Amino acid sequence: MNCLITRQNLHRGLAAVSASIPTKTTLPVLSNILFEAGQDGIWMSGTDLDVAVRVWVPAEVKDQGSITAPGKKLQEIVRELADQPVELSTRGDQIELRCGKSHFKLNGLPVDSFPTLPEVDFETGWSVKGADLHGLIKNTSFAVSSEESRPILNGVLWELRDGHMRMVATNGHRLARKGVAAGSSNAPSADFIVPPTALQQVQRLFEGEEDLEVAKGGNHLGFRADGTEVYTRLIEGTYPNYEQVIPKDNDKFAVVDKNAFASAVRRMAVVASDQTHRIRMAFE
Repeated sequence: MNCLITRQNLHRGLAAVSASIPTKTTLPVLSNILFEAGQDGIWMSGTDLDVAVRVWVPAEVKDQGSITAPGKKLQEIVRELADQPVELSTRGDQIELRCGKSHFKLNGLPVDSFPTLPEVDFETGWSVKGADLHGLIKNTSFAVSSEESRPILNGVLWELRDGHMRMVATNGHRLARKGVAAGSSNAPSADFIVPPTALQQVQRLFEGEEDLEVAKGGNHLGFRADGTEVYTRLIEGTYPNYEQVIPKDNDKFAVVDKNAFASAVRRMAVVASDQTHRIRMAFE
């Protein structure tokens, strides 16, 4: 592999992929990023086996090829390089970076030891508005349970029904639910339980203004837009019937100023119990 790439594009690709690399792992190859140089650019991939990120960046490719290299170390190096073109080349399982008078050599690992990314056919998928998806994630994912005793609650339920989509999350004590129009006529009628770490990657990597392609393949879900792809393993099982805990005949309603209410809750939270975090509200 031999190619020339701008420092900005290289840094952008590394920053996007590095967040999917686990901080601690028993598999050394998971600390690496997979580089695949094609005709007119480079695909960079990273994964922790549950969530994978794949990003394409333009480059002048002289010799096509692939290699895996330490992700965090590469990101640290590129962050400190001068704003000049960077030459990437490989020799066996070693990658070399040249930028101006700087020259680095890093040992990689065999490409065939890198995990295969999930097979997801986006041609058979559907599209969602980025702004809608961002809103659903923001207003529900905070309520996900962090306890491993009930793994089904460690994910966000994504419901798709007849032109409408909804996300739900609960930890057994609080529940968050938000729904919007699906915005796509070819969206399936289905339920997915998505890990919040994958949804955080979707929020981080995709702008709210763009439409996202979404598709399911096996037990994986894929998101794609503008040369960036996110894949996640879905949580298997049946989500609890959350509708049962939502009051059907509640005749008590209150309309409050959002900012004033949030400010009051924050003040009371300072002296609330560290175990229950409960506060008492009285409406007069």
